[in-house]
Amino acid sequence: MESDYQLEKFVKHTRPERIYQFNLLFADPSTNVYRDYVVNGAAAGSVEIDDPGRVNLVWVAGHKLSATYQAGELLYPDDAVKIVLPFSENKIHAFAVSSTGLTQAFCAKCGTPILE
Repeated sequence: MESDYQLEKFVKHTRPERIYQFNLLFADPSTNVYRDYVVNGAAAGSVEIDDPGRVNLVWVAGHKLSATYQAGELLYPDDAVKIVLPFSENKIHAFAVSSTGLTQAFCAKCGTPILE
């Protein structure tokens, strides 16, 4: 981890030391696996513009990576990785999400498959 902020996010999404109202925990908490999620998501993820207009990257792994909890209770498994703050060297980090609701589309300019 490059910054205290990134370390805090890594701990939040890999070690259930605190029960957050809403938390996503990776099944494998190793730093090498987490690093690979960030690298794969940045290299092969689709661009997402969220409601507030922030740019994120979403990479669908194709297998269960983690689980989402609300108030300590399991909600559902996750099979994709979201990379947030991808242009901030000290704040870029990843967390798992569900691909449910994502659909495949194609770039109007080049025809590359994308998610929406």
